[in-house]
Amino acid sequence: MEPMRPRLSVIREDPAPQRVRRWAASLVPTRRAILENRLLRPIAHRLADPALWRFRRRPVRSGVAIGLFCGLVVPVGQMPLAVVAALPRRANLIAATTATLVSNPVTCGPIYLLAYRLGGSVITAIAGGDRPSAVASTVVGLICMAVVGALLGFATVDLLWRRRIVTRRRASQASRRAAQT
Repeated sequence: MEPMRPRLSVIREDPAPQRVRRWAASLVPTRRAILENRLLRPIAHRLADPALWRFRRRPVRSGVAIGLFCGLVVPVGQMPLAVVAALPRRANLIAATTATLVSNPVTCGPIYLLAYRLGGSVITAIAGGDRPSAVASTVVGLICMAVVGALLGFATVDLLWRRRIVTRRRASQASRRAAQT
């Protein structure tokens, strides 16, 4: 009879991220559902492009930037505008539409107040003189916030993604070194 070998412990990945991925994947409409939607029929062929739904660094960072810009500049209809803006760049549609949620009923008041104050300061600094109108101040402030927000969102996603890759690489190298010794 052969002596019993000790069982090697198997490193198992935490099932929680897998469940989250499966849940998120279940929310994404199927190609067939998109093509059959009567409201989306004019652009359905564009929306069915698999590249728009993949989670890769470049499309996700572009989607976040587009979504933040549209979410801050446009008061109504940010999501459709973000989708239309994301199509030519082949940006991730989920990231673009999710990022538009930066402006919602809870954050709308503070965003517009900050935009009004920022826009007033910018107009006064550039043009000088009289106090600008509330509409002009708010519009200029929203545009400034949208540009800065889009750039920050783009850079943040890029840095976090790269950090994740470096961390995984280092862990992989460490496990290889440990296996060699």
